[in-house]
Amino acid sequence: IERNKKIAIRGVNGLGKTTLLKTILGLLKPVSGELVKGEFLQVGYFAQEDTPSNSETALDYIWNEYPAMTNAEVRAALARCGLTNEHITSQMRV
Repeated sequence: IERNKKIAIRGVNGLGKTTLLKTILGLLKPVSGELVKGEFLQVGYFAQEDTPSNSETALDYIWNEYPAMTNAEVRAALARCGLTNEHITSQMRV
């Protein structure tokens, strides 16, 4: 992966995408070999196992994860993902 590039990891269930990301994050040990990460590597990961509070909105969730961001910055980031005001202010439920 070249410097300053963004990638997405996709595939069918059971392929090992989550295991790969958890290994890169250091949450799991490599099955074999060694993991060598770049000095400025930034990994973005949204855990599928996270279970937000039923009263929490997407706006609340992201703002809690990134408290340095302003309300406008969080809203703009969520809008870039295609979420409307109705989406980001509604309670998240599973």
